[in-house]
Amino acid sequence: MGHSEDKAAKKAVKKEAKKAAKQAAKDEAKAAAKAAAALEQPSSPAAADDKAAAKAARKAEKAEKKAAKKATLPSSSSSSSSSPSSSSAAAAAAGADDQPLDDQPLVLAASRSVANRDLPPIPAANPPGAYAMVLFYQYQEPCWNAKEHKAAYKKVLEIAATAGVCGRGRVAAEGLNCTLTGPPQCVRNFCLGLRAWNPLFLSTDFKITDGLDVGHAFKGLSIKKAEELVAYGLGGAYAPSLAKHAGDHLTADEFHAAMGATAAADGAPPTVVIDVRNAYESVIGHFQPPSGSACSLVDPKMRNSRDFPNWLRMPETQAQLQGKRVLMYCTGGIRCERASALLNQVQEECPAFKTNGVFELQGGIERYLKTFPAGGHWKGKNYLFDRRREQVPEAKGAVDVLRAKAAEEAAGGGEGAAAGAAVALPSDIPAAAANGVEVLSKCVWCRAPTSTYLGKFKCSGMLNTGMECAVPVILCAACAAVADGNKTDPGEAGDPAGCRKHVLTCELCREGHQAPVEQEQTEVLKRRRDGGYMDLNEPLAKRLGAETRRVFIRRLPFVISAAELRAAVLEALLARSHQYEQQEQVELVHWLADNHSGLFYGSVMLQMRSAEAAADLIGESGELMVGAKKAQAKLAPLKTDEVWPPAGYAESEMPKLS
Repeated sequence: MGHSEDKAAKKAVKKEAKKAAKQAAKDEAKAAAKAAAALEQPSSPAAADDKAAAKAARKAEKAEKKAAKKATLPSSSSSSSSSPSSSSAAAAAAGADDQPLDDQPLVLAASRSVANRDLPPIPAANPPGAYAMVLFYQYQEPCWNAKEHKAAYKKVLEIAATAGVCGRGRVAAEGLNCTLTGPPQCVRNFCLGLRAWNPLFLSTDFKITDGLDVGHAFKGLSIKKAEELVAYGLGGAYAPSLAKHAGDHLTADEFHAAMGATAAADGAPPTVVIDVRNAYESVIGHFQPPSGSACSLVDPKMRNSRDFPNWLRMPETQAQLQGKRVLMYCTGGIRCERASALLNQVQEECPAFKTNGVFELQGGIERYLKTFPAGGHWKGKNYLFDRRREQVPEAKGAVDVLRAKAAEEAAGGGEGAAAGAAVALPSDIPAAAANGVEVLSKCVWCRAPTSTYLGKFKCSGMLNTGMECAVPVILCAACAAVADGNKTDPGEAGDPAGCRKHVLTCELCREGHQAPVEQEQTEVLKRRRDGGYMDLNEPLAKRLGAETRRVFIRRLPFVISAAELRAAVLEALLARSHQYEQQEQVELVHWLADNHSGLFYGSVMLQMRSAEAAADLIGESGELMVGAKKAQAKLAPLKTDEVWPPAGYAESEMPKLS
């Protein structure tokens, strides 16, 4: 086929894909309107018809605009060497079987959201006794008021208890975010319970994973009230509107095609893909656009999500994004919602700063790796905040299992392949997965390739704020044993004195990277959606009344240890924000004693690592569970000339009771 014919064929395929995408969007919008109308139960059939028709028309119009915008992206066929029939949009519209994409196996159904659709059925081949997991988020605009927030919190707890699921969740005025496990039908009953309670959850993308080993299931249920679903420091009513500013969603195959598109063959504009996760997540795995594509990876190098707004307002960042198509991704999609909205809002306020469109990966890495079992453009592991700890492409993980088994047999004198020798792979393993899961990271001590977080090790580097870095760090098994104190470090070549002991430095601190400094505030970032103003550059604790790291807690159990209290605080913080994962946040425990008897009376002062941690611990309710008791916490700013902790105070593991 000549060049002109090939070009004409590609143009025809793009046109067909655009048409199919628009029709699919219309169908989905109509289905959503129909389901919502059925739940709303208006007063008369005529009213129901009118309301459904009006809603369907609005959704169809919005879907058409979105489809037209997405049609400017390359279709999956235009960035693939496969035949035109591999267009994901055309295949989906025609009901075709999954087709390889760029020589990668493609499970197209896995890339599709279940929003406004039936939940996936329990697989017929599901192992007996296997559990299921659901990850989801749902934003609420406008935010629930205090009464609605309280009612929503109670209702979510009720639905979870009725369904019999376990796990973690956060209920904020701006919505709900949960990771839950349970028997497959119980997990689905929870999702159906939310849909029955509030039509808002018809549009929720419930990401369900079946066949979960019981060891990866949560043991209890912890649903907490929170100020934000993601700790950007832009809580609730002060956050950018998703309805107005959120980026456009791309399914996994569309995102894959956009990353792989080239300027020469596809006419792709300069493109950047931004990892909006924390750096300690990115270091073990991230997307890597293929060589020759028009796309490049941008890593904001964040220690926590609060770094993102300031990074986005840096002149260097805006210069890097100027005029480019921006793709964003995170673990499950929730962080991209606010991040993309924030980027679009900044552009609205700063006319000189313009990107060429902002797009986000629908369903996050979680859905992408299910869509591309050989990995696609993904390299390494996906860091998870549930009991699985990490996710890898299925086919690559299978290769690693086969190699580990062969090595074990060789070490045990079996008939397996010799250690390091090639392993014969089954015919169903695609060539793209033949090398197994890539190891991108290194042990922070010995620098041996390793990519699994072992234990609760954290960076001891100091930041320009005077605070310790404290992000999780990676140690290999041997070095982790030393750090745990299980073994002594005899010293090695290049480190004869064993001076590396007790020095843990993350990759950001190793390269001297500091958190982005606060940038000049723009009016749009101060503006509340209801017209009020608030300085979002101020730390969260200051916005709540005082910039302090001290917290007062009362109504504690009388029999409690400092270790138990620290664990309860960490659990409360984990329910409020991902950034506290595996990080100790209490620097000092000061048991309070009665002035006359000198005995503990159930109250304590804590010094937290940061004002943000103190404010997040308080949350909106000031409540936290300590053992079986509900304690009350509040910020406790130092008074004028107050000296605290008292001179000579030494922390004890247990309070004085007699």
